[in-house]
Amino acid sequence: MEIRNLYERVVRRRKIDTTDFLDAYNEIVLELCMRFGDKYVLLDGAVRTDAVSLNGSDAVLDVYAPAIADGIMWRLTGEGRELYDAEAVQAFRRVHMTRAYGKVLNIRRTNVPYPIIRGAEKGEINASLDDDRRADH
Repeated sequence: MEIRNLYERVVRRRKIDTTDFLDAYNEIVLELCMRFGDKYVLLDGAVRTDAVSLNGSDAVLDVYAPAIADGIMWRLTGEGRELYDAEAVQAFRRVHMTRAYGKVLNIRRTNVPYPIIRGAEKGEINASLDDDRRADH
C-alpha cells in the first residue's frame, strides 16, 4: 500500500500533520494486525514495521485502505468508529474468502467416525450396535 496516496486521501477530508498521520497510521495497522492476525492484514511473508515516512510503500494489503483511512479519521475526530469497524471486518472477510476459495476441508479427519452398525449394509433401520460398542453405553 502506498502511504502517500492514503495520506492524500485523509488530507482531503481534514488537515493533518505528517507526524500525527504516521502515528495514527501505525496505531491502526497495529490494531488490525492484533485483531485479525498478520496473515490476513499483511502481504504474504511480510513482517509488520512502523512507517517512518510518507514515501515508499508498506506491507499492508490494499483492501484495508478504506478502513485505515476511516480509522485515522476516527482517531483524530473521535467519530466514525462504527464505519471503521464495518470496513475492517468487510476487508478481512474479503481477504479470508479469497484465500479460502478452492480449499477443501476433509471432514473425515475432523469428525469422529460413524459407529459401525450391524445389519446396516442390508438396509435394516433398527439394527443394534456391535457388541464392543454396546458395552460403552
